[in-house]
Amino acid sequence: MNLQVFRHHAPLGAVLLIIFVLALAGPIHTPAHYHAFADQRAWGALPRAADVLSNLPFLWVGALGLLGIGAGRWLTPPVCLAMRVFFVAIALTAVGSWWYHLQPDDARIVWDRLPIALACGALFAAVLEECSSVRPPLGWLPTLLLLAAGSVALTNDALWLAPGDLRAYLALQLGLMIVAPLLQWRAGLAWSQRRLWLAAVGCYLVAKLLEVADGAVLDLTQCVSGHTLKHLFAAAGAWFVWRAFRLRKLAGPALEAGAGRPAAQWTMRGVSS
Repeated sequence: MNLQVFRHHAPLGAVLLIIFVLALAGPIHTPAHYHAFADQRAWGALPRAADVLSNLPFLWVGALGLLGIGAGRWLTPPVCLAMRVFFVAIALTAVGSWWYHLQPDDARIVWDRLPIALACGALFAAVLEECSSVRPPLGWLPTLLLLAAGSVALTNDALWLAPGDLRAYLALQLGLMIVAPLLQWRAGLAWSQRRLWLAAVGCYLVAKLLEVADGAVLDLTQCVSGHTLKHLFAAAGAWFVWRAFRLRKLAGPALEAGAGRPAAQWTMRGVSS
C-alpha cells in the first residue's frame, strides 16, 4: 500500500479501530472514589481552591477565541459557526468544572463533562466541514453536538441501559485526537497549522495522564496536584487551537489576493508549507 492510498483511508481506519477497541473493552465506568481529589486545600471559604481556580484559563481562552473570530470570508460559514460554538463551550467548561469542583459528586459531574463534550463535537465538526466531502443532511455541527450530548447522557449512572458507560464519551475525544489530524493530513492542510493541532492533542494527552496521576503529582511536588495541572494543560490545548485559527485568520488577506487556492494551503505568510 503506497502513502497516497494509506493517507486516503487512514481516517476511516482510525474510526473503525476506535470502535473495535472500545467494543472489545466492554463498558467503562467512572472509577470508584473518582470524586476524592488529592488536593482538598481550601482558600478561605473556597473549597478545593486549586482545582476550582485552575478553570479560569478556560474562560480566558474562550473569550480570546470569540473576540478573535471576526467575519473572515476565507472561513466558510459552517466552519466559522463551529469554531464559535467551540469557544463558547470552552468558556462554559470553566463554569461547569468550577461548579463541579465546589462539591464533586455524580450529579454535578454531568455539568463538567457536558461542555467538554460539546467543545469536542464542535471542533470535530469544524475539521469535518473543512476537510471532508461527506456531509450529513443537517450538517456536521448539529449532528456532532447531538452525539456529544448523548455521549454524556450515557455516562449517567441512572440509565437502565449500560448505566454509567463512558465509551461513547471517550470515543468522541479519541476521534478528535486521532481522526481529526488524519483528516487534516489527507486534506493537505499546511504543516504550519497542523503542528499546532498536534500540539493541542499533545497537551490534552498530558492532561489525561495528569488526571490519572492526581495524587502522585501532589506527593511529588508538594504544592500542586495532577488534576490542577490537568486543567492548565487542557486550557493550553484550547489555546493552541486558537493559534491555529489565528493563523487562518491572518492568512485571509493573502488568500483573497491569490483567489483560487484552497484556504487550507495558506499560512500566516500566505504560502503553503
